[in-house]
Amino acid sequence: MLLNLAFGAALMVSSMALAGPASAFLKAPAAQPVIVTLSISFLITAAASPQVALAQREFGFRRLALLDSGAQTIGAAVGIALALKDFGVWAVVGNSLMVNALFAAWVWSGSGAEIRIGEATREALRDLWSYGSKVFTYSALKNFFRSADSM
Repeated sequence: MLLNLAFGAALMVSSMALAGPASAFLKAPAAQPVIVTLSISFLITAAASPQVALAQREFGFRRLALLDSGAQTIGAAVGIALALKDFGVWAVVGNSLMVNALFAAWVWSGSGAEIRIGEATREALRDLWSYGSKVFTYSALKNFFRSADSM
């Protein structure tokens, strides 16, 4: 969990730091706050990643699909409501953040997992890294490509 959060935080901070140069390169100064705001998704996704990995390991795909569908539905409603209120690109940002936040919250709330930092061992961290890093990478790339059109 801590490793995922560390990587998520690093990606978030890196993305925030590169938002200025990226928006200058794109000749779109209005993109900078959008990129900075969407960067929060890296941390949210990292927080959900361990629970998603555990659910996948236990073949909890039905539950994950239902949670994802629910988050997508509510996120779409938020995005549409913001678009109807003329929030422009922020409607897409709101949709993306809502989907990620809801999915992460629901995955954690239904997992029954507890964070026990004192019980972490190198062997357990190695085991988590070998599996969790792949899931995190997939999730981070999925999140990036899902949000790429709004950058």
